[in-house]
Amino acid sequence: MLITGDTTGPAAHIARWAADNGAKRVILLGHQDGDGNAALKAELDALGAELTIADCAPGDRAGVVRTVERLASEGGRIGTVVHTATSGALAPLTELTPERLADEISAQLACSEADLEAACGLGPEDTVIYCSTVATAWGSKDHGSYAAATAHLDALAQRRRAEGRATVSIAWGLWDLPDGGDTPQPLAPHTERSRRQGLSPLDPRWALNALRQALDHDDPQLTIADVAWERFAPLFTLARTSRLFDTVPEARHAIEAAQEPAEGDTGADGAAALREELAALDEDGRTGRLLALVRGHVAAVLHYPAPEAVDPGRPFKELGFDSIAAVELRNRLRAATGLSLPTTVVFDYPTPEALAGCLLAQLAPEESATAHPGLGHLDALEAALAGMAAEDPRRTGLVKRLQGLLWKYTATDDEEGEPADEQDLAAATADEVFALIDRELGT
Repeated sequence: MLITGDTTGPAAHIARWAADNGAKRVILLGHQDGDGNAALKAELDALGAELTIADCAPGDRAGVVRTVERLASEGGRIGTVVHTATSGALAPLTELTPERLADEISAQLACSEADLEAACGLGPEDTVIYCSTVATAWGSKDHGSYAAATAHLDALAQRRRAEGRATVSIAWGLWDLPDGGDTPQPLAPHTERSRRQGLSPLDPRWALNALRQALDHDDPQLTIADVAWERFAPLFTLARTSRLFDTVPEARHAIEAAQEPAEGDTGADGAAALREELAALDEDGRTGRLLALVRGHVAAVLHYPAPEAVDPGRPFKELGFDSIAAVELRNRLRAATGLSLPTTVVFDYPTPEALAGCLLAQLAPEESATAHPGLGHLDALEAALAGMAAEDPRRTGLVKRLQGLLWKYTATDDEEGEPADEQDLAAATADEVFALIDRELGT
């Protein structure tokens, strides 16, 4: 078996697994960690397998040919290739130039160069395993370049499979390895974030058991990850709905449950006390109390030093919110108020002030005539307009629509009951008529 990768990552675990399953010789191809080589050699020797470490890149055809020729001279051949080597730095696609993205993809393909398999003399009966990433399977905001690069592995595997070769492509979740293993270093800081999202790093033992099952069942393409669906699925569908996990019962149930208050999680006593407190306050007092509530929970979620550090008019995104924080804030407010708030509430009411207005409209609608739910939508609309460039055509359309609505609902009838604009319509010029139509239709 030939494995691309280094001795600090999944390659070392796969080498032990291969030896434990009867492989007599294992070749590691890639830049190696000298400190770990001796220990790994000793482990494989104890399992009855010989380890050869070739310190050359998988795309180095000359180096690979020398290794294969040396193996052939000793009466051996390679029947299985496992590509675990990775390359490239992690970055969102929006931060990539076409040139950098091309470099990322080329570097990844160099780790799984077709010349490597040709140099090894692999036939249709021999197995090739490509290791890609879950970011390729369902996308990832922060790992765009890595996902795009490893997507080529999946495409390559499908093409080889269509040609009749025994090729398998596995999209792995993070492996639980010291210091991130051979995963690109920029990924290491994301490990804790991945846990919070519901993707726990894989225990290598369980990962290898899954690999064994995949090979036994001849699954050509699959995803292997440790997913806590009750956390991951609501986050995945937070900004928009998705049909990707419709056939996964745990994911579907988690998404449905996220839309309803969980039993025993609504803080009924606290919510009742809050309603009583609001009833005893005047309008300004109720508004201030709920704004303080929102700011307090925002500060707790984002680890601000105090609620006063939260600017009530600043958008949540600018305050530091991501999808995980948005769901956490929703859960906190749901428990504090007893309201059945949607997971998108932070996006629907994008500032603490707007969100406090939303809560007031639901908690004390009869006490405050000005607490109509429409006010919260106006706050959200104002925040949306503030975030658009002046030349954005969507902004122009919204402004015109608002102007039309304003004219429509502020027009007054004259003393005889006939709208003033209708009274003057006969004397209006063509330009004035068209202006009237524009105002009415919001065009």
